Amino acid sequence: MIRSCGDKGTITVELPEEKRVEAIMALQDIVDMAPKVSRKVLRQLTGRLEWLAGLLPQLRPFTQVLWAALASDGASMKHVFFKQIETAIVWFQAFLRQGSGLLTRTVYADPPGTIPVVAFDASPMGGGAVLWVIKADVPVTVKTLEQIPAFAYLHLPWTQHHETLVNARIGDPAGQARWEALALLIALRTWEKVIFTSRGTPTAIGDALGMLHGAAKFRSKDVMINKIFQEIALLFAPAGAVLDAMHIWSEENKVADTLSRMDTEHLDLPNILAKVRRSPPPAMEIWRFGGGRFHCPGDLIGGNGPGRPEIW
Repeated sequence: MIRSCGDKGTITVELPEEKRVEAIMALQDIVDMAPKVSRKVLRQLTGRLEWLAGLLPQLRPFTQVLWAALASDGASMKHVFFKQIETAIVWFQAFLRQGSGLLTRTVYADPPGTIPVVAFDASPMGGGAVLWVIKADVPVTVKTLEQIPAFAYLHLPWTQHHETLVNARIGDPAGQARWEALALLIALRTWEKVIFTSRGTPTAIGDALGMLHGAAKFRSKDVMINKIFQEIALLFAPAGAVLDAMHIWSEENKVADTLSRMDTEHLDLPNILAKVRRSPPPAMEIWRFGGGRFHCPGDLIGGNGPGRPEIW
C-alpha cells in the first residue's frame, strides 16, 4: 500500500493490513506446532517474511535465523526444532502486532539536509568511533571528513563483559570481525538520537569489508555477528531507516584505529579530535536481544493482544 502526502512531500509505503494478518496467523501456526515444526510450512513462512524484509530491511537478520534452521539437520528431514527459531518467531510476532507503527517506510521527496557519518574500528583490545554530521550535498570521502569538524568521538577497552557478549577472547585476533561489529553497534547506540534526528541515511565507514557488507544488509553467516546485526536492526526499525556502508583501507582509518587502541596502548588523542567532545559509551545494557536474554510480554507467543518486546 502506498500513500502520498503532497503537503509534506513524502511517500509512505505500508504493509497492507490483510498481509499483516496473514503473516500473524502463519506465525501462530508455527508456534502451535512446537516442539517440532514442519520444514515445508516453515519454508513457506520464511518466503513470506523474506518478502516483508524487502519492505523493512531491518528484519533480515531474523529471516536469516529461519533460513539457517532450514539448512541445518534439525530434528529430521521433515522437521526442525521450534527452539531453533523461537527468538526469531517472537520478534516477528512483535513487529507485526504493532499494527502500522513499525510496518511503514517513508520516502521524502525533498532531500535531507544532513547525513550522519560514523567511522569506527576495533582491535582485539578495544573499540573506537567518530561521528560527523555533514551537509547532504557534501560527498562522503576521507578527505572531506578530514576538513569537517567531528561531532563527537568515543573509545573504550574491551572487558570480560564484552567477551561474554560476543563469545570472543580479548587479545585474540580470531574474534576480530565480532569486535568490529560490536564497535559499530556501540557507536550507533551511543549516538542514536543524533543519527535519527537527521533524515539522511546513516553511513558507516570502516576497514572491515566483509563485516560492512553484512551490516548494510543486516545479515551475517556468523551466528554471533548476525545477533549483533539483530541489535542494529532493532535500533533502526522505529525510524524505518537503513544503513549505508563505505569501505576504506586501514591506512585511511587511522583516527578510529588509534581510538580503538588508546586505552591499552596509552596513545595520544589524534589532533583532529582535540576540540571534539568525547561521548561516554552507553551505560545501559548493550545486549537487548541477541544474547537470548530478553523479556517479552506473555501475549506474544500464543497470545491475542498486541505485544511489544520490552527493552531492558
